[in-house]
Amino acid sequence: MDKAITTLPPGIFETLTDQLYDGVYFVNKDRRILFWNKEAERISGFKKRELLGRSCFDNILQHVDRRGRKLCLTRFCPLLVSMRTGKPVAERVYLRRKDGVRVPVDVHVSPIVSGRKIQGAIEVFRDASFYERVERQRERAQKISQVDALTSLPNRRYIMKRLRVEIAKFRKYRDDLYVAMVDIDHFKRVNDTQGHAGGDLILRKISHILDHNFRATDYVGRFGGEEFVVILPNTPLKNLQSALERVRSLVENARLLPRGRRVTISLGAAKVRRGDSPASILKRVDNALYSAKQNGRNRIKIQ
Repeated sequence: MDKAITTLPPGIFETLTDQLYDGVYFVNKDRRILFWNKEAERISGFKKRELLGRSCFDNILQHVDRRGRKLCLTRFCPLLVSMRTGKPVAERVYLRRKDGVRVPVDVHVSPIVSGRKIQGAIEVFRDASFYERVERQRERAQKISQVDALTSLPNRRYIMKRLRVEIAKFRKYRDDLYVAMVDIDHFKRVNDTQGHAGGDLILRKISHILDHNFRATDYVGRFGGEEFVVILPNTPLKNLQSALERVRSLVENARLLPRGRRVTISLGAAKVRRGDSPASILKRVDNALYSAKQNGRNRIKIQ
Protein backbone atom coordinates (compact mmCIF):
# COMPACT_ATOMS: atom_id res chain seq x y z
CA MET A 1 0.00 0.00 0.00
CA ASP A 2 1.35 3.43 -1.02
CA LYS A 3 2.40 5.67 1.82
CA ALA A 4 0.67 9.03 2.18
CA ILE A 5 2.76 12.02 1.13
CA THR A 6 3.96 13.86 4.23
CA THR A 7 6.37 16.32 2.59
CA LEU A 8 6.10 18.37 -0.57
CA PRO A 9 7.56 16.58 -3.58
CA PRO A 10 10.57 18.21 -5.28
CA GLY A 11 9.57 20.74 -7.91
CA ILE A 12 6.04 21.22 -6.53
CA PHE A 13 6.57 24.97 -6.04
CA GLU A 14 7.58 25.45 -9.68
CA THR A 15 4.63 23.33 -10.81
CA LEU A 16 2.20 25.39 -8.75
CA THR A 17 3.47 28.79 -9.84
CA ASP A 18 3.47 27.72 -13.47
CA GLN A 19 -0.31 27.19 -13.20
CA LEU A 20 -0.90 30.80 -12.18
CA TYR A 21 -2.29 33.52 -14.43
CA ASP A 22 0.20 35.93 -12.85
CA GLY A 23 3.88 36.39 -13.51
CA VAL A 24 6.00 35.51 -10.48
CA TYR A 25 9.66 36.06 -9.85
CA PHE A 26 12.05 36.14 -6.89
CA VAL A 27 15.12 38.27 -6.37
CA ASN A 28 17.72 38.06 -3.63
CA LYS A 29 18.78 41.07 -1.60
CA ASP A 30 21.08 42.10 -4.45
CA ARG A 31 18.04 42.03 -6.77
CA ARG A 32 19.43 39.07 -8.73
CA ILE A 33 16.63 37.03 -10.34
CA LEU A 34 16.43 33.50 -8.93
CA PHE A 35 13.04 32.39 -10.23
CA TRP A 36 10.88 33.23 -13.27
CA ASN A 37 7.61 31.41 -13.96
CA LYS A 38 5.84 30.61 -17.26
CA GLU A 39 3.34 33.49 -17.06
CA ALA A 40 6.27 35.87 -16.51
CA GLU A 41 7.72 34.44 -19.72
CA ARG A 42 4.45 34.98 -21.59
CA ILE A 43 3.90 38.56 -20.38
CA SER A 44 7.50 39.71 -20.93
CA GLY A 45 8.53 37.56 -23.87
CA PHE A 46 11.75 36.66 -22.01
CA LYS A 47 12.47 33.00 -21.27
CA LYS A 48 13.66 31.83 -17.88
CA ARG A 49 17.11 31.01 -19.24
CA GLU A 50 17.52 34.62 -20.41
CA LEU A 51 16.85 36.15 -17.00
CA LEU A 52 17.93 33.76 -14.25
CA GLY A 53 21.06 35.10 -12.60
CA ARG A 54 20.57 38.53 -14.18
CA SER A 55 20.11 41.56 -11.97
CA CYS A 56 17.16 43.91 -11.82
CA PHE A 57 19.52 46.84 -12.39
CA ASP A 58 20.68 45.30 -15.67
CA ASN A 59 17.45 47.03 -16.76
CA ILE A 60 16.41 44.27 -19.16
CA LEU A 61 12.70 44.92 -18.58
CA GLN A 62 13.18 48.72 -18.49
CA HIS A 63 10.44 49.25 -15.90
CA VAL A 64 9.07 52.80 -15.73
CA ASP A 65 6.25 54.24 -13.65
CA ARG A 66 3.39 56.52 -14.71
CA ARG A 67 5.71 59.52 -14.36
CA GLY A 68 8.28 57.97 -16.69
CA ARG A 69 10.87 57.33 -13.99
CA LYS A 70 13.28 54.47 -14.72
CA LEU A 71 12.55 52.22 -11.78
CA CYS A 72 15.24 49.56 -12.15
CA LEU A 73 17.95 52.21 -12.08
CA THR A 74 16.64 54.33 -9.20
CA ARG A 75 15.57 54.16 -5.58
CA PHE A 76 11.94 54.01 -6.75
CA CYS A 77 12.25 50.34 -7.79
CA PRO A 78 9.30 48.53 -6.05
CA LEU A 79 11.59 45.59 -5.17
CA LEU A 80 14.08 47.94 -3.57
CA VAL A 81 11.38 49.90 -1.72
CA SER A 82 9.82 46.71 -0.35
CA MET A 83 13.14 45.33 0.86
CA ARG A 84 14.16 48.67 2.35
CA THR A 85 10.91 49.24 4.24
CA GLY A 86 9.99 45.63 4.93
CA LYS A 87 6.48 46.34 3.64
CA PRO A 88 4.45 45.22 0.61
CA VAL A 89 4.33 47.54 -2.41
CA ALA A 90 1.58 47.67 -5.05
CA GLU A 91 1.91 49.85 -8.12
CA ARG A 92 1.13 50.02 -11.83
CA VAL A 93 4.31 50.12 -13.89
CA TYR A 94 5.28 49.57 -17.50
CA LEU A 95 7.74 46.99 -18.75
CA ARG A 96 9.37 46.71 -22.14
CA ARG A 97 8.51 43.36 -23.68
CA LYS A 98 11.20 41.49 -25.60
CA ASP A 99 9.64 42.59 -28.90
CA GLY A 100 9.88 46.23 -27.81
CA VAL A 101 6.21 46.76 -26.94
CA ARG A 102 5.56 48.69 -23.73
CA VAL A 103 3.12 46.72 -21.50
CA PRO A 104 1.30 48.04 -18.39
CA VAL A 105 1.53 45.64 -15.45
CA ASP A 106 0.13 45.74 -11.95
CA VAL A 107 2.87 44.61 -9.58
CA HIS A 108 2.61 43.42 -5.98
CA VAL A 109 5.92 43.06 -4.16
CA SER A 110 6.52 41.53 -0.73
CA PRO A 111 9.82 41.15 1.12
CA ILE A 112 11.13 37.65 1.88
CA VAL A 113 12.12 37.41 5.53
CA SER A 114 14.26 34.63 6.97
CA GLY A 115 15.67 34.69 10.50
CA ARG A 116 14.29 38.21 10.95
CA LYS A 117 16.43 39.40 8.06
CA ILE A 118 15.19 40.40 4.64
CA GLN A 119 16.76 38.00 2.15
CA GLY A 120 15.05 39.21 -1.00
CA ALA A 121 11.62 39.89 -2.47
CA ILE A 122 8.88 38.23 -4.49
CA GLU A 123 7.05 40.10 -7.20
CA VAL A 124 3.70 39.00 -8.60
CA PHE A 125 2.65 40.90 -11.71
CA ARG A 126 -0.30 40.85 -14.07
CA ASP A 127 -0.80 42.27 -17.57
CA ALA A 128 -2.96 45.38 -17.07
CA SER A 129 -3.56 46.12 -20.76
CA PHE A 130 -7.25 45.24 -20.48
CA TYR A 131 -7.75 47.53 -17.48
CA GLU A 132 -5.98 50.40 -19.22
CA ARG A 133 -8.22 49.96 -22.28
CA VAL A 134 -11.28 50.08 -20.04
CA GLU A 135 -9.96 53.20 -18.31
CA ARG A 136 -9.31 54.91 -21.67
CA GLN A 137 -12.78 53.96 -22.92
CA ARG A 138 -14.31 55.32 -19.73
CA GLU A 139 -12.37 58.58 -20.13
CA ARG A 140 -13.46 58.86 -23.78
CA ALA A 141 -17.07 58.14 -22.84
CA GLN A 142 -16.91 60.80 -20.15
CA LYS A 143 -15.53 63.34 -22.63
CA ILE A 144 -18.15 62.39 -25.22
CA SER A 145 -20.91 62.77 -22.63
CA GLN A 146 -19.79 66.38 -22.10
CA VAL A 147 -19.51 67.38 -25.78
CA ASP A 148 -22.32 68.60 -28.02
CA ALA A 149 -22.46 66.27 -31.00
CA LEU A 150 -23.48 68.92 -33.53
CA THR A 151 -21.05 71.73 -32.70
CA SER A 152 -18.27 69.84 -30.86
CA LEU A 153 -18.47 72.47 -28.12
CA PRO A 154 -18.86 71.51 -24.48
CA ASN A 155 -22.50 70.77 -23.73
CA ARG A 156 -24.87 71.98 -21.01
CA ARG A 157 -23.72 69.26 -18.62
CA TYR A 158 -20.09 70.37 -18.86
CA ILE A 159 -20.93 74.08 -18.63
CA MET A 160 -22.93 73.57 -15.45
CA LYS A 161 -20.10 71.55 -13.96
CA ARG A 162 -17.56 74.21 -14.94
CA LEU A 163 -19.75 77.00 -13.64
CA ARG A 164 -19.89 75.39 -10.19
CA VAL A 165 -16.08 75.18 -10.19
CA GLU A 166 -15.64 78.82 -11.26
CA ILE A 167 -18.14 80.08 -8.69
CA ALA A 168 -16.22 78.20 -5.98
CA LYS A 169 -12.99 79.84 -7.19
CA PHE A 170 -14.70 83.25 -7.22
CA ARG A 171 -15.74 82.79 -3.58
CA LYS A 172 -12.14 82.07 -2.67
CA TYR A 173 -10.24 84.64 -4.76
CA ARG A 174 -12.88 87.31 -5.49
CA ASP A 175 -11.67 87.84 -9.06
CA ASP A 176 -14.29 89.29 -11.43
CA LEU A 177 -16.37 86.50 -12.95
CA TYR A 178 -18.93 87.09 -15.68
CA VAL A 179 -21.33 84.71 -17.38
CA ALA A 180 -22.80 85.48 -20.80
CA MET A 181 -25.56 83.91 -22.85
CA VAL A 182 -25.72 84.11 -26.65
CA ASP A 183 -28.92 83.52 -28.62
CA ILE A 184 -29.30 83.41 -32.41
CA ASP A 185 -31.92 85.93 -33.48
CA HIS A 186 -34.98 84.62 -35.33
CA PHE A 187 -33.53 81.12 -35.50
CA LYS A 188 -36.95 79.58 -36.19
CA ARG A 189 -37.10 81.68 -39.35
CA VAL A 190 -33.69 80.30 -40.36
CA ASN A 191 -34.95 76.74 -39.90
CA ASP A 192 -38.17 77.51 -41.78
CA THR A 193 -36.36 78.99 -44.80
CA GLN A 194 -33.18 76.90 -44.86
CA GLY A 195 -34.45 73.64 -43.41
CA HIS A 196 -32.98 71.91 -40.40
CA ALA A 197 -29.79 71.07 -42.30
CA GLY A 198 -29.32 74.76 -43.00
CA GLY A 199 -30.08 75.60 -39.38
CA ASP A 200 -27.51 73.06 -38.22
CA LEU A 201 -24.93 74.62 -40.54
CA ILE A 202 -25.59 78.05 -39.02
CA LEU A 203 -25.19 76.60 -35.52
CA ARG A 204 -21.84 75.11 -36.45
CA LYS A 205 -20.59 78.32 -38.07
CA ILE A 206 -21.57 80.49 -35.12
CA SER A 207 -20.09 77.92 -32.74
CA HIS A 208 -16.82 78.24 -34.64
CA ILE A 209 -16.87 82.04 -34.30
CA LEU A 210 -17.56 81.85 -30.58
CA ASP A 211 -15.01 79.15 -29.97
CA HIS A 212 -12.21 81.08 -31.70
CA ASN A 213 -12.90 84.57 -30.43
CA PHE A 214 -12.87 84.26 -26.68
CA ARG A 215 -9.75 83.68 -24.62
CA ALA A 216 -8.31 80.25 -24.05
CA THR A 217 -9.17 80.71 -20.37
CA ASP A 218 -12.87 81.27 -21.14
CA TYR A 219 -15.40 78.45 -21.46
CA VAL A 220 -17.81 78.40 -24.39
CA GLY A 221 -20.55 75.79 -24.61
CA ARG A 222 -23.81 75.06 -26.34
CA PHE A 223 -26.53 75.30 -23.72
CA GLY A 224 -29.35 73.98 -25.84
CA GLY A 225 -31.18 74.83 -29.06
CA GLU A 226 -29.73 78.08 -30.41
CA GLU A 227 -28.37 79.23 -27.03
CA PHE A 228 -24.73 79.30 -25.97
CA VAL A 229 -23.18 80.11 -22.60
CA VAL A 230 -19.77 81.68 -22.03
CA ILE A 231 -18.00 81.69 -18.67
CA LEU A 232 -15.40 84.44 -18.41
CA PRO A 233 -13.17 84.17 -15.30
CA ASN A 234 -10.98 87.07 -14.15
CA THR A 235 -12.57 89.51 -16.60
CA PRO A 236 -12.96 93.26 -15.94
CA LEU A 237 -16.16 94.86 -17.27
CA LYS A 238 -14.30 96.73 -20.03
CA ASN A 239 -12.78 93.54 -21.36
CA LEU A 240 -16.15 91.80 -21.21
CA GLN A 241 -17.81 94.51 -23.27
CA SER A 242 -15.03 94.36 -25.85
CA ALA A 243 -15.21 90.55 -26.15
CA LEU A 244 -18.99 90.45 -26.50
CA GLU A 245 -19.03 93.27 -29.04
CA ARG A 246 -16.34 91.52 -31.09
CA VAL A 247 -18.33 88.30 -31.48
CA ARG A 248 -21.59 90.21 -32.09
CA SER A 249 -19.97 92.15 -34.92
CA LEU A 250 -18.22 89.10 -36.37
CA VAL A 251 -21.49 87.16 -36.60
CA GLU A 252 -23.38 90.11 -38.07
CA ASN A 253 -20.77 90.63 -40.79
CA ALA A 254 -20.12 86.98 -41.57
CA ARG A 255 -22.98 86.80 -44.14
CA LEU A 256 -23.81 83.26 -43.15
CA LEU A 257 -27.00 82.80 -45.21
CA PRO A 258 -27.28 82.39 -49.00
CA ARG A 259 -27.01 85.55 -51.12
CA GLY A 260 -25.07 87.24 -48.32
CA ARG A 261 -27.97 87.58 -45.94
CA ARG A 262 -27.09 88.20 -42.34
CA VAL A 263 -27.64 86.29 -39.16
CA THR A 264 -27.41 88.19 -35.90
CA ILE A 265 -27.08 87.29 -32.24
CA SER A 266 -28.23 88.84 -28.99
CA LEU A 267 -26.10 88.64 -25.87
CA GLY A 268 -26.87 88.99 -22.18
CA ALA A 269 -24.32 88.94 -19.37
CA ALA A 270 -24.14 89.36 -15.62
CA LYS A 271 -21.44 89.48 -12.98
CA VAL A 272 -21.31 86.76 -10.38
CA ARG A 273 -22.06 88.08 -6.91
CA ARG A 274 -21.31 86.77 -3.45
CA GLY A 275 -23.93 84.16 -2.61
CA ASP A 276 -24.69 83.32 -6.26
CA SER A 277 -25.41 79.75 -7.31
CA PRO A 278 -25.32 78.53 -10.93
CA ALA A 279 -29.12 78.85 -11.03
CA SER A 280 -29.21 82.43 -9.69
CA ILE A 281 -26.50 83.77 -11.99
CA LEU A 282 -28.01 82.05 -15.03
CA LYS A 283 -31.40 83.58 -14.19
CA ARG A 284 -29.90 87.09 -14.23
CA VAL A 285 -28.03 86.32 -17.45
CA ASP A 286 -31.25 85.05 -19.03
CA ASN A 287 -33.03 88.24 -17.94
CA ALA A 288 -30.29 90.33 -19.54
CA LEU A 289 -30.59 88.32 -22.76
CA TYR A 290 -34.37 88.76 -22.75
CA SER A 291 -33.89 92.52 -22.37
CA ALA A 292 -31.47 92.58 -25.33
CA LYS A 293 -33.98 90.75 -27.51
CA GLN A 294 -36.91 92.90 -26.38
CA ASN A 295 -34.97 96.04 -27.27
CA GLY A 296 -34.38 95.14 -30.89
CA ARG A 297 -32.03 92.13 -30.94
CA ASN A 298 -28.48 92.17 -32.35
CA ARG A 299 -27.31 93.89 -29.21
CA ILE A 300 -25.68 93.34 -25.82
CA LYS A 301 -27.21 93.81 -22.40
CA ILE A 302 -25.06 93.54 -19.24
CA GLN A 303 -26.69 93.53 -15.84
